[in-house]
Amino acid sequence: MKRFILNKFSFAVLLLITANVFSQTDKLGTSANFAFFTKIGAFTNEGFSNITGDIGTNAGPLTGFPPGVVNGQIRIETPVTLQSGDDVITAYNYFAGLPCTFPLATNLGGGQLLGPNVYCMGAASTLTGELKLDAQNNPNALFIFQINGAFSVAALSKVVLLNGATFDQIYWQINGAVELGTTSEFQGTIIANGAISLLEGASLFGRALSKAGAIGLKNNFAFIPPPVPLPIKLVKFSASIIGIHNLIEWESEAENNGDYYELEKSIDLKKFSVIANLNTIGKNEHYEFLDKNSAFGTSYYRLKMNEATGKYLYSKIVASYKPQESDLVFAAYPNPVKDILTVKLGLDYAPNQALNVFDASGKNVFLDQTQNRIDMSSLPQGMYILRYFSGGNSRILKIVKQ
Repeated sequence: MKRFILNKFSFAVLLLITANVFSQTDKLGTSANFAFFTKIGAFTNEGFSNITGDIGTNAGPLTGFPPGVVNGQIRIETPVTLQSGDDVITAYNYFAGLPCTFPLATNLGGGQLLGPNVYCMGAASTLTGELKLDAQNNPNALFIFQINGAFSVAALSKVVLLNGATFDQIYWQINGAVELGTTSEFQGTIIANGAISLLEGASLFGRALSKAGAIGLKNNFAFIPPPVPLPIKLVKFSASIIGIHNLIEWESEAENNGDYYELEKSIDLKKFSVIANLNTIGKNEHYEFLDKNSAFGTSYYRLKMNEATGKYLYSKIVASYKPQESDLVFAAYPNPVKDILTVKLGLDYAPNQALNVFDASGKNVFLDQTQNRIDMSSLPQGMYILRYFSGGNSRILKIVKQ
């Protein structure tokens, strides 16, 4: 048994993947509502399969319902299936294009324990026994498997979910046919480039979608939850630097059953802490929070959107960069100068800032804390030092007075 530990690179890649507003199901488009779907191929069922979710094909016959039961819609060559066919291809290409961060052997299972990551297998692969997927109590954890060949699950084998993992966090991009063995229990969304077969009594918690290939069922059970409206729908979430602080803003289009927001902050993208709680007000609302404790460098923010029922969703992650003192834009022109010297400052760092002009002897001949235009017309010709002071740090420029 092996426990997978994220290295720094794989964590960074995983973070980029999990930065979407809610989950990767948005990558599936309209196909997310299907438990089983093929863009091109026949769809057959034998026996009393029970499916929660839509089923369909965009090109081919669909038979076996009844006696099979569908708790959803049966769709055959409709505008919905036409769009879903395109969406399956888009999703397949998306997951196939993600950078692999951990290669695996082609024989999964045997009690194997894996953490969230993008895994890849370079040839046809199998699953025998138990494969355990541990979300490590991370609500945004994702498990993505890229298999360059056919994939088969042996009889009685199963995918076991640990520490908060759910089937909506698991994606199997398979470049070939898929077979789930007799009475096996499988978890996640399958996006295949080939036929999909579920043998006698196999169960699927998730979706099975094909770019091109027949779908065959036999006394199976499959489940995806029916679509529900998001409790809170954001149309804007941003962070920007205002003076010396970070301003975080967001707008909602709908707050159905929404209760309150928790604004979370991180400086390393590993540990987030709550810095503000705001109650929801209603739809089409604008919210903002000024983070007066923002440090120099990059700060990361996300929203935890809580329902009255206790459920919650996370927003995408946004960032704001507060320049270091060394990043300050400090310039003065014209130089040489005859009368008015214009000073350019890139950021107003602190209220105790000052501009000073010193002559060659070190005498302070000018002091102005508010203006960036200095009248030097009355000063004698020669060399001067312009100093900008802010927050205990200073920068200097040599100025020639003509």
